[in-house]
Amino acid sequence: MRVPTPRREARLLALTVTAGWVDALSFLGLGRVFTSNMTGNTVLLGLALAQARGAEVERSAIALGGFVLGAALGSRLAGWGGPPGGWPIRVTLTLTVELAVLTAFAALWSWGTQPPATGLGLLVALAALGMGLQSVAARRLGIPGVTTTVVTSILAELVADVASLTHPRRWAPRLGFWGSLLAGAAGGAALELRWPALAAAVPALLVAGVILVALAGEGRAGGPGDPDPGREADGEGKEGE
Repeated sequence: MRVPTPRREARLLALTVTAGWVDALSFLGLGRVFTSNMTGNTVLLGLALAQARGAEVERSAIALGGFVLGAALGSRLAGWGGPPGGWPIRVTLTLTVELAVLTAFAALWSWGTQPPATGLGLLVALAALGMGLQSVAARRLGIPGVTTTVVTSILAELVADVASLTHPRRWAPRLGFWGSLLAGAAGGAALELRWPALAAAVPALLVAGVILVALAGEGRAGGPGDPDPGREADGEGKEGE
């Protein structure tokens, strides 16, 4: 299994922070719903169904639908699979669409710290749509197990590798993804409690930063894909599985 190269890893970590941040905003500000982590959202949907909480069922269903729509759209924009290294221009295109969605999310959120009931559904849908796009964009890079929107498998693989004392070069990247999701959730929650409008703008700012860095990298490389020179030289593909 390949691990992300340094430049790709930094961008993916920023996107993972974004996912944690958006989930914190959604859970705290949109009525106990996850719009990034569909595993958690599915559990919440099941709980709401069992307890006959109609409003929570509706929000979780909207989040699930928005994420699926985002993933479907992202699959058309970004395609599937990916090269062993680099950053395809179609990934940047997909993230640009995500940026537009998250900007609309932040603008709608800024209308008030307590959105009207009719606006909650739209906010949930926008957040989930953006996270669906992001999840597929990350998958397009062809890094097994890395999605930026959920770290359950990454954490399990990290523990397995540490316990068996294998693949030590993968420990730090995997721990970084877990920590990034944690940091994003903590930062989003802390800022949402104090400056909700600013908190809603941060995800769009993070994605914008990733896009700008990617475009700058493509310019330096002189062509699409922002290849990482020496990506094969670090032995990523030689550890064995």
